[in-house]
Amino acid sequence: MAKERRKNKRKICIPKADPNTPSSNGVFFPEKAKENLKEYNQKYVLFSWKFFDRWEHLFNLGSAEKEWYINLVDTLKSISCMKVSEFKGQRSLRVHSHKWDEVSKRYPLGSDLLQQIEQDTLQFAISKASGRVHGFVIDNVFYIVWLDKEHNLYPMQRHGGLTYCDYPKDCYECLEDKYNSLKNKYDELSKEHEELFDEYCHLLDGKSNSSA
Repeated sequence: MAKERRKNKRKICIPKADPNTPSSNGVFFPEKAKENLKEYNQKYVLFSWKFFDRWEHLFNLGSAEKEWYINLVDTLKSISCMKVSEFKGQRSLRVHSHKWDEVSKRYPLGSDLLQQIEQDTLQFAISKASGRVHGFVIDNVFYIVWLDKEHNLYPMQRHGGLTYCDYPKDCYECLEDKYNSLKNKYDELSKEHEELFDEYCHLLDGKSNSSA
């Protein structure tokens, strides 16, 4: 039995490669991958908000004014008209990768995904001194993660370090606040009306008694 097992074991061998399979000739980055990369570099930049996070306290946009959003939209529109290679080489946008040993926070994407995209993370400037957009690029899609108006990912001590802001409210929350304010005012006026009415009735009763 042992002899039979040794005999079967000798029959096991590593399968030979198909001679018709294209070879990369030992090149780590084969020509097909280079062609794909070149193709994507010639495509226009697209933006995705799939991984956008505005709940991180440092990037909640609590200090953003309407003018800032205009700058943001204009910048995104401008980049959407650029090809990937043009976008990455645009000096005015100051596009560069992240230095993860210097940042204040890491993307909230889970360790597995972070490890996969670590070399593809990028940031670019919205406009001069108007903050940064942080995310990562896959093919020709820029996935936005954080909008960093206060430069909080790389805080500078000479500018006061980290800037914390209260969470901004959306349209529904603003209307809800207005409703609650009006309701409180209504309740106060209703209570005041009841008190005045009771006082009025008391005065009428007193007048009736004196007349009698």
